[in-house]
Amino acid sequence: SSQLTPFLYNIKAKKIVRFHGEWDLWEESAGGYAALRADVVKSIDMAVFISNKGLNYFKHKYPGASVKTTTCYLGTTDHGISRRSDDGVFRLLSCSSVIPIKRVPLIFESLCAIESMTIEWTHIGDGSDLNKLKQLIQRNKSNIRVQLTGSMSNQDVMSFYRHNRIDAFINVSSTEGLPVTLMEAISFDVPIIATDVGGTSEIVNSETGILLSSNPSSQEIAKALLEIQKRNLNPKAFWVRNFNADINYPAFISEICNL
Repeated sequence: SSQLTPFLYNIKAKKIVRFHGEWDLWEESAGGYAALRADVVKSIDMAVFISNKGLNYFKHKYPGASVKTTTCYLGTTDHGISRRSDDGVFRLLSCSSVIPIKRVPLIFESLCAIESMTIEWTHIGDGSDLNKLKQLIQRNKSNIRVQLTGSMSNQDVMSFYRHNRIDAFINVSSTEGLPVTLMEAISFDVPIIATDVGGTSEIVNSETGILLSSNPSSQEIAKALLEIQKRNLNPKAFWVRNFNADINYPAFISEICNL
């Protein structure tokens, strides 16, 4: 820290840090300690956050900081619309690493609590919990079909949205910043179900889907899956107003230029 501080202060250019949240901001996710954070805060000219929750968290942690703060949402590009199912099958999509904080096996446990409809669940991604997930799926019920695609490029994920019917997207992570996967889903007009962690509540609302508690039970998730089919939602319109990259990134650049 003593060696880094003079270096930070002696940089003559304007210094801007963009905080996302999951690991670079929430100190709880880093074991309660963020190395050199105080030095960084003292030396920068602007702290930019991808969520209002992140900004408020920062202000609470550093109430005396003189740094300029602002929220600039991330965004995604428009790749079209995904169609909904019309054959009586409920098609659910999730996309994340299969690691403990993403709690992907919980999605399958939730599906097992539903008997009143045929469900087709596709998960994109892999990771350390993949074998655990595969073991769970071995006790699959007849009304549930599961497809594990493994990792896919973002281009292939966008193609999947365009060429497959999707009725809802789900994310049950225990920690998040502001998930780009949710922005991508609503850009295709797909309703979303997600846990109330990080800045997720700034995407999931009565217009886009259903916000779960931060640590939901399988029964709570199952109830949301049944309920979301009944909602009259308009995710695409919310995306256009809030998470369109063609609007958000020029606004971010303008914010930097005006510093």
